[in-house]
Amino acid sequence: METTIIILSLLSLFQFISNLLLLSNIKKLKKDKEEKEVMMQILPGDKVTFEQELEWQKTISFSVFYEADVVEVSNKMVKVKAYDFTPDGNLPDEIVKDKNHKQKIITFMQDKWVERKEVSQMIGKQFIRDKKINEVLK
Repeated sequence: METTIIILSLLSLFQFISNLLLLSNIKKLKKDKEEKEVMMQILPGDKVTFEQELEWQKTISFSVFYEADVVEVSNKMVKVKAYDFTPDGNLPDEIVKDKNHKQKIITFMQDKWVERKEVSQMIGKQFIRDKKINEVLK
């Protein structure tokens, strides 16, 4: 009888310690998740990249990877202003080398709305530093 009580007491103590450890881990995971969400927030002024399918004079289809600044943000869309692009291999050299054509491809993506899930933030040391400063200043 006494050994049963001792065993049950030890099991209760073990259960209590396990619960404390689980609660500690849950708090840590929530904090990590919040930090990642703050880091992945897309805000006006952020730099993003995204792929866009284009067609040149209805004869040549190609993709470009735009680099752009975020102008506005909504729940599902991001308004961007492109400043550079990298073409895929399907774009003829005469179009890529011609500055006028290159500018037209960049101009096409000025103040355009793009789905938020299509863009990726360009993250560097300066970006992380700015995010942390903004978080502290809030």
